Amino acid sequence: MEQLPRKSRQIPVVPLQQILEEYCANQFPDLLNIDTEGMDLELLQQIDYTKSTPKIIIVETVIFGSVRKDLRIKTFLESKGYTAPYETPINTIFVRKDCWKQML
Repeated sequence: MEQLPRKSRQIPVVPLQQILEEYCANQFPDLLNIDTEGMDLELLQQIDYTKSTPKIIIVETVIFGSVRKDLRIKTFLESKGYTAPYETPINTIFVRKDCWKQML
């Protein structure tokens, strides 16, 4: 089978806060879904949790290139007021505790 030539492109990286400022009036949408191929924790650490936060965060918690979960993500988000009521083999669904109590 013939392989096609690979092309590479540089894609600008924009900080999450800049996206919120430009497109969301500095407010998170209710749902944030993150899949950044191993950079998920770093992205989550950029959020200012004293300001606007999403009600629900879905994040790929499996360690990139393995089948194990990255418990640092769970520990970090729990420290920011989230609970993790649901998991799939790849993702974990975190809900802000104040919202979770309202859903029960």
